[in-house]
This record gives sequence, C-alpha cells and structure tokens, in this order.
Amino acid sequence: MGIWRVEFSDAALQPAAESIVNELHAAGTDVGPAALKPHEATYGTPEIIITVIVTAAAKAVIVAGIRTIQHVLEQHLQEKADKRAQVVLESADGEKKRFPISLRGLGRDALKEFTDEIIAAVGKL
Repeated sequence: MGIWRVEFSDAALQPAAESIVNELHAAGTDVGPAALKPHEATYGTPEIIITVIVTAAAKAVIVAGIRTIQHVLEQHLQEKADKRAQVVLESADGEKKRFPISLRGLGRDALKEFTDEIIAAVGKL
C-alpha cells in the first residue's frame, strides 16, 4: 500500500478523500485507494484521516505530499459544511502524532500554519 493511507468516516466525504488520493498520485506518492471505515480513531464527527508512515528515506516525499494535501484542503475552505481532517504521522517504531483540523471558518494562513506544523513534526520523527 505504501507510506500513505487515506480513509474517511462518512460516505459524504468520499469525493474529497478520493480527490486527496488523486492529487497524491499525481504528485508521485505511493497511496492506496480511499477507504471507508478508518483504522485510526476519529473524533466522533465525519472526517478524512490521512495516515503517513514516516521513514528517513521518505521524508522529502512526505513533505511534498503534505503540501499537496494543503492544496486540496484549500479547495474546501469556502464550503458551508463542516469538513474535518486528521493527519496521523506514524514512525517506524509505531509512535503516532495526530493533527486534527476543522475547515469551517479556517483561512489559508491558518491552513498553512497547520501544514507547517506537520512538516516540522516529520523532521523530528
């Protein structure tokens, strides 16, 4: 399956999850198809969960993928529905760091800060 897994907890999010998968494929990342029924715990609301297995060799690809995800999420900022996403970074030894976000009322600057925080965490794993 690769180092990326995209899942969604509600069928209404399938188009957005598939959009993320398509953009990650276009960016050259190894990602399987979007799947309903996430492996990761959710926060009780419909959300897209993107799990990334972080390895030293893959860090540059992961950073490019996170920027791709930022681009896809930007397209959903103006929607009225409260879409949520969660990025889970998982190290080779199983340590996980979770980054949840709600897109409702979020601006581009705040989304960039969110992705910058994830990228900084990738560098530390």
